[in-house]
This record gives sequence, structure tokens and C-alpha cells, in this order.
Amino acid sequence: MRLIAAAAGLLLVAGSAFAAEWNIEETRDTESAEKVTAATSTLEEGYRVEIFRNSDAVVRWRLSLPPSSFDRLPETGVVAFYRVDGGESSDIEIYRDDLVEAAASKGTYVRDRLWHGKGPSPTRGTLRDILDGKQLFVRFVTGSQSHVDAAFDLTGAASIISDALDISIAPDSSIQSRENARDEALLLAMTACMASTSPRQCLASLTRCTNNPATLTEDKLRTCMSADGFVFD
Repeated sequence: MRLIAAAAGLLLVAGSAFAAEWNIEETRDTESAEKVTAATSTLEEGYRVEIFRNSDAVVRWRLSLPPSSFDRLPETGVVAFYRVDGGESSDIEIYRDDLVEAAASKGTYVRDRLWHGKGPSPTRGTLRDILDGKQLFVRFVTGSQSHVDAAFDLTGAASIISDALDISIAPDSSIQSRENARDEALLLAMTACMASTSPRQCLASLTRCTNNPATLTEDKLRTCMSADGFVFD
């Protein structure tokens, strides 16, 4: 997913009436064939969002076109854009990558990772935005020059999503504090690498030391980079 600046001209306009109702449903993840518990919302026109947790603890979502629609999503490239409230727009892109899980499109829907699932509740990212937000806007790309828009009301969604995923609605303040310290350390490390006499080696060390962002802490980052001979303050 790439963040798309507002200047790029993506101003999602509600093309569908808001659907206020969210539900918990037992459904099947079409990619893994697992039965999952999902928080769902379906617009009157048939546009649908499903948020669920798989057996690997990762939270994913599926954004679907109406079953009766003749529109189809591409199987490669950018297939959808989304935004919560007035925040930055992001895209979902289909690409091949053997190292990380990529989004998947089957023409009528797109499925993608939403949150790594570690911890009591997300502290940032799209799922956090959805839990805190009021409206979810989605633009489905149905051709090189065409798209359709849908808007989902997030009223009452947080409690339904938290029950379906077995997470807390509010983020853990202690985890947020640690992540803020980690992010500040990442910025310091990046700045130090750019000023280093060996920037390429320093950036390689930074990349290696941050290969598991879900468990990364400020102390782990400093210890790892120090072992490679790079100290930052």
C-alpha cells in the first residue's frame, strides 16, 4: 500500500448512501478457505466491507463490488483507493512478491492485510483509523479510465469490530509510548546514516535491524545497530 498525497487529486466522493449498520457474521475467507468471524457492513447497492482475523492472528479485510455489478477489478496494478474521514488516501495494489503477502483480487473483490494482529489493539494504521473514524470511503478501480465509489458509515463499527476480532477498542497507552520512542529512534538512525562516512553500510544495517517492525523497540534498534558499529544519539 502506498500513501497517496491529497495533491494527487484523489478526493473520494460518496457514491453510495451511508450504511449505518455493522454486523458480526461467520463467513469464509475466499483465499485461505478458512471459516472466520467477520465484522461486516453492506450498502444498499451491495458494496461490502468485511474485517476478519485468520488463524495466523493477522487481521485482513475484503472490499467487494455488488454481486449484481458488471464492473470488474483488475488482477494487477492498483485496484482500489480508500480513506477514513479526511485523512490521507491509500491505495491497494496487486503485485507479485514472494517475500511478503500481497493483496489479491478476483475481479469482484480485493483482499488485503489490515493489521499484524500482535497486541491488544492497533495503535496506528488503517484499522486504528477505522476504529476511531466516522466514515470509510472506498474507490474501486474498474478500468483505466473508470471507477465506482462507496462510502461506509463507521457509526457503531468500533464495538462490532472489537468483538469480531477479540481486541480492545482503545489502544494501549504504554504500547503507544514505546512505539513513539521507537519511531523517534528510527528518525535519529536515518539522520545518522545520512551523515555517516559509510552511509550505504549504515543504511544496510538499519534495514537489517528493522526487518521485524512488529517487535522492534528503541533498545533493540540501538543494540542491533551498535553491534554493526553504528551508534546514534
